[in-house]
Amino acid sequence: MYFSGIAGDCVTRAFSIALGKSYVEMYQLVNQYSQLERTDMKIKSNRNKPKDISSACGGVYPKTIANIARHFGLKFNPKTGKIKNLKGRNYLLLLHEHMTCIRDGIMLDTHDCSNLEYIGYYEL
Repeated sequence: MYFSGIAGDCVTRAFSIALGKSYVEMYQLVNQYSQLERTDMKIKSNRNKPKDISSACGGVYPKTIANIARHFGLKFNPKTGKIKNLKGRNYLLLLHEHMTCIRDGIMLDTHDCSNLEYIGYYEL
């Protein structure tokens, strides 16, 4: 086992499962793309302090998710809908502050979020 404990690694896990890549490979790639983020542009609205950059185990900003998807030639579809209505295809789904994977119509995640709405997806 590489890692243990609670993590905010849904983006790393979803890309890994969807693309058939090892978790460690995706973990490293997510952190590489995270290092490219401009921290001077991320200002919290209620405090004038820069936000942290994304990380493979602590959350990934949408722009970095898009860059990682582009790395694999994936195109974002900004269509919204209920997860449970997706049938029989392979998707990386972007939800509000979460990302999950569906392969052959089956959600592969650490918890059931099938009743939630997605805000867009990458079809594989």
